[in-house]
Amino acid sequence: MKNVFYVETKLGKIKIVENGTAITHMYFGSNEPEEIQGLETPLLAEAAKQLNEYLAGKRKNFDLPLAPEGTAFQKAVWNALQKIPYGETCSYGEVAKNIERP
Repeated sequence: MKNVFYVETKLGKIKIVENGTAITHMYFGSNEPEEIQGLETPLLAEAAKQLNEYLAGKRKNFDLPLAPEGTAFQKAVWNALQKIPYGETCSYGEVAKNIERP
């Protein structure tokens, strides 16, 4: 079963989804009604806390179990994005080159 939690951030509302053991999805903005909001599990509460710390500049790395769901290509992109150091940027072209899909 998946649990859903919405967190207000300085970037707007972010939807965080977990499968009971790991974070599976994060979405920016959501048009879903609030009644879809599920149980705030300890994992979702910790994810919301770490996300807000990161956005406030108080955290540079996340310490959360992740189990992203997507295509092989999406997972390769997400893996490459996780390797970009805090405070640095990377273009789409650089990410494509890093995953050998330019």
